[in-house]
Amino acid sequence: MRTRILALFLCLAGLATAMPAVSQTPPEDLLLVGGRIRTMDPARPWAEAVLISQGRIARVGSDAEVVAAAPKGAKVVRLDGKLVLPGFIDCHTHFLQGGYALSSIQLKDVRSPQEFAARSAAKVAARPTEH
Repeated sequence: MRTRILALFLCLAGLATAMPAVSQTPPEDLLLVGGRIRTMDPARPWAEAVLISQGRIARVGSDAEVVAAAPKGAKVVRLDGKLVLPGFIDCHTHFLQGGYALSSIQLKDVRSPQEFAARSAAKVAARPTEH
């Protein structure tokens, strides 16, 4: 048993040392052109190109607009009509825990002990009486 634990530890240590260090340099500028970019902006739902600079979306628009705004040396990815969608964030909840959280006293934004007491008292007063 000790041999297996030691072997597992050595494997994990080897993996940890083989992994590259997190870079402190900002990400390179990235220019996506010739695509179908879904913007989620009702005024302009589609675009051809997007510029990502310093890890953030810096410009969205036609190929000509975005290429003109791109810094020299930006990495160019030609999409050839491929679709680019915004990132999706799974903001799910578990049914019972979510229900309990919604029915509990909301205290995240309380600014004083008096407000804490007032909210607590209001919640207790709103509870149905038990028979």
